[in-house]
Amino acid sequence: MADADADADIAALRAEIEVTRAQLQAEAAKNEERRAQLAEATARQKLRRELDEQRMWLLREQRRGRGLESESKRVDEDKDGAYLLQRGGFGQFQGNRRYGTHEGGEQVSCARKIYTEEFVWEIQGFSWLNGVLDYERESFVWSNYFCVGYAKFYLVYNPFGDELWNQRRGSFAIVCHSGNCSRFRYSVFVKGRTGEFKQWGASCEDTFLPDSVHGPDVFHSSGPASAQSAEGIFGLSHRQLQESEWVQDDMLTLKVVVDALPQGSWDASCASPGVEVPGPTMRRDMQNLLETGFRSDVQFVVQGVELKAHSQVLLARSEVFAKQLTVGMEESMSRVIQIDDTDLATFKAFLQFLYTDDFAAVSKLMDATSDESDVSRAQKLMAVSHKYQVSRLQLWCEMQLCKLLTTADVCDMLCQAHLLQASNLEHACLCFIKNHLTKVVTLPEYGGLIQTWPDIRLKLRRFLVGEPHLEADGPRRLEVGGG
Repeated sequence: MADADADADIAALRAEIEVTRAQLQAEAAKNEERRAQLAEATARQKLRRELDEQRMWLLREQRRGRGLESESKRVDEDKDGAYLLQRGGFGQFQGNRRYGTHEGGEQVSCARKIYTEEFVWEIQGFSWLNGVLDYERESFVWSNYFCVGYAKFYLVYNPFGDELWNQRRGSFAIVCHSGNCSRFRYSVFVKGRTGEFKQWGASCEDTFLPDSVHGPDVFHSSGPASAQSAEGIFGLSHRQLQESEWVQDDMLTLKVVVDALPQGSWDASCASPGVEVPGPTMRRDMQNLLETGFRSDVQFVVQGVELKAHSQVLLARSEVFAKQLTVGMEESMSRVIQIDDTDLATFKAFLQFLYTDDFAAVSKLMDATSDESDVSRAQKLMAVSHKYQVSRLQLWCEMQLCKLLTTADVCDMLCQAHLLQASNLEHACLCFIKNHLTKVVTLPEYGGLIQTWPDIRLKLRRFLVGEPHLEADGPRRLEVGGG
């Protein structure tokens, strides 16, 4: 009986093995079908990506086409183009010549209509440039257009130093696009670690031709693609430049100064004596009034030094001074104002602006009277201008500090911007921290900032996650007039 049961178990196991083997073969056959389906799906996916790429190139060409159509329309309407007819052009030269009966000869000016512009170009994420160009299938990156008079230019940077176009090779170039221009001069500068710009190459003069390429290391080459490459900025290859003092915080900053001479920019006039009207003298006269103290009726005492001033100027330029000198405060009687919260050099620069409204004069005075860094001087001047509600000067200080942002100073600047409600500077600091977060968060100043100022910590957190700012927090704009 036991032997019969054992034989039955063996038979059952063998039957189950056969069933399992059949299931295995069926599943293997299905997997072959699935592999074929996967291969087909992969092929379809590859074709979809190829289609996406072709659509991307189609959109790019369509955008270029629309741009060319728009430009053609502007050329046909004589609103743009290489042969614009401008006043003073060769076709109207006789109409610009002035005749007279005076004796004494004639003057001919060949530079009466020179236009000069500076253009600063920042290439951020410089270490990623090669990867971006490889993805975009481009060999160089280019700037937006900028205009000098009636001429239009743009800049290009080629990390490979090979051909740009028209058999011209170079690492950096100024490209003439279109407009009314016969000759132009250019100089190229590169921003270094100190924040100062150093000229690269000599200043050059060339003929303006559409699509012509110019630059310190641009040269003509008719050889094959493997021919000589350009020498690079200051003789450095792209990799060497990336590791040099000219790239700060992964950003290369270039500046070009261009002088453009329109077509037919010469004119003639009689050389006889005439009425010569001098230029404006308001700034100089107000400067003399401040320096001489003539008829002054107010005294400031700063670090033991007396500075003379005029109440009418102070009343007109600052609401805070107007209240101090007119509403029964002690200063309105004594006409002596004690200044204890800033230094002498900063307050002199502040008075200089109140009298002259001249930023260049303020910068020159601070350079001559203070040994502190540009950042420290601008921060002190911004604090004084905020205290006395001189908004134009405060906005100018904000603009200067935005240009001077560094990893070492950004936390201190953000704190001051928050305290003084300097929204432009605050926004610039938040952007800088977001772009250099891995460096900034390691600073002791950063830890102290977010622990001491919860409001700043909240603003920074909102900014980093991309939450929109309230309208009231938006940056202000530097206005042309007013105190």
